[in-house]
Amino acid sequence: MDHANQPTLNPALIAPADRPAAATASIDPPPRLAELSSLIEILVLADLAIYRGVGAAYAGWAALLGAAPLLLYVGAARRRVHASQILLGAMLLLLAVRLVWCGSDVERLVGLALLPCFAFAVSGDAPYLSGVVAFTCRIPYLGARGLAAYGHALLSFGQRVSPATLIAVWLPLAIGAAFSLLFLLANPDLVTAVTETLSHLAERLQAWLLDFPLGECAFLACVGWIAVALLRGRLVERSSRRVAHAAPGPVAQLSASAGAATVAPLYLSWRNSLAVVVLLYAVYLVFELWTLWFRQFPHGFYYAGYAHEGAAWLTIALGMATAVLSVIFRGRTLDDGRVKRLQRLAWIWSVENLLLAVAVYHRLSIYVHFNGLTPLRILGFYGVTAVVVGFVLVMVKTARRYDFAWLLQRQLWALGFAIYLYALTPLDYVSLRYNVARVLAGDAAPSVQITEHPISSEGLLALFPLLEARDPVINRGVAALIDERRDDFENQAPRSHHWTAYQLAERLFLDRARLESASIPRFADNRARRAAWTQFKQYAYQWY
Repeated sequence: MDHANQPTLNPALIAPADRPAAATASIDPPPRLAELSSLIEILVLADLAIYRGVGAAYAGWAALLGAAPLLLYVGAARRRVHASQILLGAMLLLLAVRLVWCGSDVERLVGLALLPCFAFAVSGDAPYLSGVVAFTCRIPYLGARGLAAYGHALLSFGQRVSPATLIAVWLPLAIGAAFSLLFLLANPDLVTAVTETLSHLAERLQAWLLDFPLGECAFLACVGWIAVALLRGRLVERSSRRVAHAAPGPVAQLSASAGAATVAPLYLSWRNSLAVVVLLYAVYLVFELWTLWFRQFPHGFYYAGYAHEGAAWLTIALGMATAVLSVIFRGRTLDDGRVKRLQRLAWIWSVENLLLAVAVYHRLSIYVHFNGLTPLRILGFYGVTAVVVGFVLVMVKTARRYDFAWLLQRQLWALGFAIYLYALTPLDYVSLRYNVARVLAGDAAPSVQITEHPISSEGLLALFPLLEARDPVINRGVAALIDERRDDFENQAPRSHHWTAYQLAERLFLDRARLESASIPRFADNRARRAAWTQFKQYAYQWY
């Protein structure tokens, strides 16, 4: 890549009008991301393959010399195609093969000598011996100058990077981190694995700090110095001979773009954020499908963590997605000419959110299948449905460009209607009717919902079919519960005669309970009844 195409410092900052042009030539351009990545990879590879290598580490040297051509080419500050690059790269790869086969110090020295030749060739010049020798002798100076450019770039980073650019980077990372945390909390096994990994890393870091490797640090400092010279040495040689030409600054660019179409200041931030969450959701949905669908759960599976707490965290993720889309598609963003690109990403993310809602329903159904239905699980289904309806409303707002007031009003309607339906639903009757049907079909696990939760009079009405259950423990336990609750209601009868205390479900239960007890007396006394209930409670607790 030509030096003219590399990112440079703002001319307004580094070349004031009263400063000679020759003075500006001594300042080298800041490093690119590819250059920093290559430098880090070289340091890591040198540390693992050579410093931490065993014995002569010939295979380690082979790894370093084999990877060096690619790393130096990708990270070079100035890169031009030259035929010698292919030849020298092939020579380094063959040398790496020789080191793996049967290495010696000769191959290591030859490899070290070829590295400056390759770096020289990457700049587009023929690696004649005189030029390479001169370049090699100047490596200490070129490394120092390159490090100085790194330091200058770091000090002037805040001046060169606009707040909008920082927001475009950090806002997507923050949103991605928030959703990643929710997905992590929704999977207890992942929480355990991540916690153990972080604890292990903390212990390793503590041990490393207590036994600080001065020799390793010195080795890496030398490698880094040389690597910087190889990556940008020819760049600084040539840039020192050039006279810097001022490029149009931000003011000129802004003047040239005055009168352009409306530009949302956070467009890049929202685009990057949507791209991050689309990718994150895709990865997580594959993980969800792989771990929780089409499998037989082992004994001791943490149903509460995955199907109860996990579903709650995923529901929060759906709610957060609703809020993020509401914030993105409003104000100046809707007037930006590039809004259709954002909408395409939003539609992809919306489909992923609907798939995530299916995953939440599936998790709740896992818990219901395990040990039955409860009023709280019904509340969970209502809650997820309300969140999904709210998300669909956001999709409609995005497509038709309604304002935020339209969205807020209809989301409040959806929430109010969900609360109304929840209040109207006979929760105990619905849940216990489902559980009784499961028990009568031969699945005794839902019987735990009878022993471990308070039951209203409407729920008691659903229990009478269990008096005919084949399991004698369940049969007698339910009979004991019905008899005890009948006695309680009868003892409260003098206070419930007033019309304001009338409850139809209670009256129906009393009539049915009296009929059952009159036709088939089940217990000789209260002690026998309490014993039957205790036995049923202990029996059902295995599915809690």
